[in-house]
Amino acid sequence: MLSSLYSFSRFFILTAVLCMPFCAMSQGRKKKKEKKEEDIPVFNYVIDDPMDVFGRQSTSTGNFKTVLLPDICMHAGVFRDTIYRYEYYNAAHELINPDTLTEYRNLKFISLLRAYTDTEHTYKDASGVQQPLPVSRIINRYDRIGNEKWLCVDYLKNKTYSITDNIADIVKRDTVSGNNGSYIIRSYYLTIPAQ
Repeated sequence: MLSSLYSFSRFFILTAVLCMPFCAMSQGRKKKKEKKEEDIPVFNYVIDDPMDVFGRQSTSTGNFKTVLLPDICMHAGVFRDTIYRYEYYNAAHELINPDTLTEYRNLKFISLLRAYTDTEHTYKDASGVQQPLPVSRIINRYDRIGNEKWLCVDYLKNKTYSITDNIADIVKRDTVSGNNGSYIIRSYYLTIPAQ
């Protein structure tokens, strides 16, 4: 047992003696590397993107504005040769852009118009050429008669009825681009027939 302890200690000493030069060499390399890094001057250059030929562009900060509109305003669009569009008015009967509204109650009147060209009737333009007659007529009118209530006039059916706002129930959202990189979220709230 004493001989095995002697051989183990001898092995340990021999290993330590052999590893010392390698440890000393690695310490020397490490110090040399640190000294070399200290000698190298560091320059902080800002390198632009080579594909950015127009210079730095301002990035959008994500300005969002939400506008509340009744769900009756969701049905605009083009169907075959007919265009359906809405016109929005304030209390002074002035035509307004709904995206500029700060309060949904400021919208007082809405008109749904149907625009098409009447090919059977023509008119002469400024140069004397016959053109098909453009026609635009109101088919529905919505008048705010209270804080949460609208009076609707359907000109095609010659009927009137009332609807109420349910602003807590959003049925659809659209996002459109506004001015200066801003975005407008149009939130359409539910309207239900009044009882």
